[in-house]
Amino acid sequence: MLELSSLIFIAIFDVIISNIGIYLSFLVKFGGNIPDYNFAGYEQSLFFPIIFSYLISLFICGLYRKPETLSYFAICVKSIKGVITATLLTMMFGYFLRAGQAPAFPKSVFIISIFLNTLFFIIFRAILKSISERIGFYNILTAFFFNRIPEAILITAGIYAGYILKFRTLDLPGYNFSSFPAASAIICISYFVFIYKFLLYKYSREQSNFSVLYVMVKTTIAAFVFGSAALFVFNDYTKSFPVSVYVISCIINYFTLSLWHIFIRRGYFSEIEVDLAAEDECDCEEPEQEISPEKDGFLCYFRLLVNPSKAYKSIKEFGHEFFSSSIILFLCSWFLIAVYILFMPEYLRNIFRTVPFGNPGQDNLNFYLNNLRLFVVSAGALYIIWQLLNLIFFKFAAVDKFKKFAAG
Repeated sequence: MLELSSLIFIAIFDVIISNIGIYLSFLVKFGGNIPDYNFAGYEQSLFFPIIFSYLISLFICGLYRKPETLSYFAICVKSIKGVITATLLTMMFGYFLRAGQAPAFPKSVFIISIFLNTLFFIIFRAILKSISERIGFYNILTAFFFNRIPEAILITAGIYAGYILKFRTLDLPGYNFSSFPAASAIICISYFVFIYKFLLYKYSREQSNFSVLYVMVKTTIAAFVFGSAALFVFNDYTKSFPVSVYVISCIINYFTLSLWHIFIRRGYFSEIEVDLAAEDECDCEEPEQEISPEKDGFLCYFRLLVNPSKAYKSIKEFGHEFFSSSIILFLCSWFLIAVYILFMPEYLRNIFRTVPFGNPGQDNLNFYLNNLRLFVVSAGALYIIWQLLNLIFFKFAAVDKFKKFAAG
């Protein structure tokens, strides 16, 4: 189990994530225009029951264990169980609170939130697991981005100074200045890309001032070209941004950023020294406390596309352990296909009507449901037959490795 401080931190994020998922489900349900009557069922009746239900369900399903002790497959399964359990608990509270505003909460929002919140919790727990396994890398990455904050301030100030030099007044034209936020963000990102590319973030005390000035020339030219292209791509948001202001700001930023990096190397300012290529100093080997990725059948199927040799080795060694993973993957896949068929965009409905089973003269919803039933039942029957053939085949299989490979 997690320590109390970590448990509180993760629980707070779980509360935020679950409510974001519910709110996005409302937006999906009503196309962005949420009626006050329906939203009142969430705000006035089910807001706190939803929080309570999610916290209890995630705890029961084991998602408050240390992330490093869970495999990615376990995270997926536990997230699905936790969200479904939380939804059922919330519906239970809705039944007992039906004298209030709870009946105004749309039932379809519950269904949509199952998909959204499951996805959000899987992503959140996967990030926590990744951080726990590669904490050194994330510390370095965090330091890298925090060190960019003073540079972002200098770059933004340089752009603002470019406006003043261009228009020779502090009362800047509203039309031209309206593009300042978007243009500043694009230009800052352009600089950050090439600060990383040309290794300006490595604060070596031995680096000479001339070396800093030379690398800053390359960074400024590359950022100018990349930034110009990005400003052209996002022209709808930056069309009022004057070109002359951009040129002037690049000249100003060259000198301010050069001085900033020289002062850092001479020790006048103290920043976190970062090296994204650094590795952990500890070379000791620790025993694994979780199922290795090679034994996780849920991920192995996807790894087959990007790393066939590693996936082949995984199937060969651990294929007999993948059976439950394949069932989960199969059911999730067909369930998502089923939902997509029911909620597919209008422009695909005419194509779907050409499916040779069902009666197009029926009501549209019944027509799609009839096709869907036949589709899912057929796929499920074929899958069961295939698994039975596998089991029969295994009875006569003599080579254990071939048996494992076939199972995978």
